[in-house]
Amino acid sequence: MAEEFVESNVFQIPNLVQAANQQQRIKKRDEFRTLGYLDKYKQINGKYLPGHKPLVQERWQDVVKKMDAVAVNDTPATRRALSEAYTVYGNVAGNGQFLAQEHAKERKYLSENADKLAISVGDAVGMLDSFRDTRITEEQMEAIATNPSSVYLPRGYKSKVLNFSDQGRKLRQLAGDKVQSEWYDANGNLLLEKASAWADEWAKQNYTEGMAPEMISQVLVADNLKGTNGQLSIEEFADIRLMPEEEKKEKVAQYIQRSKENFLRNLGAKRKVSGSGSGSGSSSNKVLTESTFTVGTDELPIPSRPLADPDGYSRTDTEVLLASTKPIRLGDGSYAFGFGVSQDGVPITYVTDKIKGDLKETIDALIDQEGDVSDAAIDNLFDQVRTDLKVVPATRRDILGYQSAIGSQYKDIQRQFMERIGKKLSENQYQTWLKKLKK
Repeated sequence: MAEEFVESNVFQIPNLVQAANQQQRIKKRDEFRTLGYLDKYKQINGKYLPGHKPLVQERWQDVVKKMDAVAVNDTPATRRALSEAYTVYGNVAGNGQFLAQEHAKERKYLSENADKLAISVGDAVGMLDSFRDTRITEEQMEAIATNPSSVYLPRGYKSKVLNFSDQGRKLRQLAGDKVQSEWYDANGNLLLEKASAWADEWAKQNYTEGMAPEMISQVLVADNLKGTNGQLSIEEFADIRLMPEEEKKEKVAQYIQRSKENFLRNLGAKRKVSGSGSGSGSSSNKVLTESTFTVGTDELPIPSRPLADPDGYSRTDTEVLLASTKPIRLGDGSYAFGFGVSQDGVPITYVTDKIKGDLKETIDALIDQEGDVSDAAIDNLFDQVRTDLKVVPATRRDILGYQSAIGSQYKDIQRQFMERIGKKLSENQYQTWLKKLKK
């Protein structure tokens, strides 16, 4: 068959409609491909803390801008920028939701375990509220999400060793009635040396080196040196190992001594004997314990102004024999918590005159209370006033106050103290001694 002849000067007219349709199909295909690609980038739903939500929203807006750029010009470069922005957003959103969950857990822990925290409830609420509401940067959020414990409420360290008061009561229980009966004479008077020796021997046999950090923690909390809410934080407890060895030994000795004081206070200075009307050994008796302390700037436990010896020389490191008592109201509105003598024979009073209003009402109510006063009430009161107590030379006012409160027991104990420092006094000598006191 002969081929069709076309003259060389004749042009074929292109099918413009077909070309336009083809271009439109390609464009729609590309648009669908772009829409399909963009459809993968969705906003992540979840709960965020008010202070963290703005950062999450800012990172989402970065993603939206990159999506718009891809929609206008879908190229490998715009897609790469979108992918990177979404990765950052996803990381921020994930961290934000994680921290919101951790915050909720801490709120729940606070409501159920407030007594296990090393800070007060008010401080704990403030800490959580601040974390919830404070704006945060991306770097800060990443750091906290990596180490969330950095914003946890500080847990308190629960000591396995009892506080002084509870340890004192425990020692009394451990001693038992049979042992305790050996510590009183036929007249029901406490033989302090025997009870004290038993407590010292018990301490040697039962306190171990491994208990030292726990014992130290009780001293730090009781003296308000560290801790909040009645206990140390776990970090504060861990810091005990960094203390100098001498300081550790000093704190351990304080724990043992103060626990023994509470033990002796729980015994009472008198015990009821058959056929007598004497006290029962409860805290209704005003004389609680008898102890030996050294007063001075380097040797606590009692702050003091200088005592003067019989020759008028000032002393700041005097050893005193002290009888601790329930509070006694003195004439000038101050309160005495003990009496005794110094190693030089100077009568002293353990007194405070800085009682605050609410505490003053508590002390007055305790003094005026009829019948027995619980050991716990006395221990709690003494712990509150300890830092304000001082040893001062006794005045005649102090002597009259104590003689009015406990009668001849004051004279008997003072004469026993004088005898123990080698100054045995007859009745006349004792009365002469008292008359030398300042008014």
